[in-house]
Amino acid sequence: QQIVHQILTKGEGEFSDDGHRHLYTISPWIESRGSVRLENAPLINGRRIVKTHLGTNLCPYSTDAKFIYVVRHPAACLASAIDFVSMLMGPMAPQFNNFCDWFCSDEMWWRSWPEHVEGWWRWSQERDNVLFVHYEELLESPGEKMAEIAQFLGMELSELEMANAIDKSSY
Repeated sequence: QQIVHQILTKGEGEFSDDGHRHLYTISPWIESRGSVRLENAPLINGRRIVKTHLGTNLCPYSTDAKFIYVVRHPAACLASAIDFVSMLMGPMAPQFNNFCDWFCSDEMWWRSWPEHVEGWWRWSQERDNVLFVHYEELLESPGEKMAEIAQFLGMELSELEMANAIDKSSY
């Protein structure tokens, strides 16, 4: 979300008390109630930024939209899911072995991890408006991957704009 926001704003996207305070005030998360509603989401350079964890079997598709799927290593994705569920549930969170079984099953929120990734991989191979990006490659070569994303979005950024976008998208 942050990378797309920075590319669309040419590295000038800001969040502060003077305006939008968080990505979720501009970018709807389809399956969450904690973000701006789609109809209220502002246009950023003529576009909306929408987030989802939905698999292709549930995700609304349009040839008018651009989809960027970011895949993480399965162990990193599992760790992130454990952290998220633990944050929400505290001591009520499932034990690790039970969590791993759930994460790799069709009972997982977005179905099994392999099925989820495969669906987006197939879309990226069959459809010109779907870009498949590896999270680890973003970390390794942020400038190169962000340039690829900008090109996919049809955005041209100067060196300074790209440098600002990279800076504002890093940790």
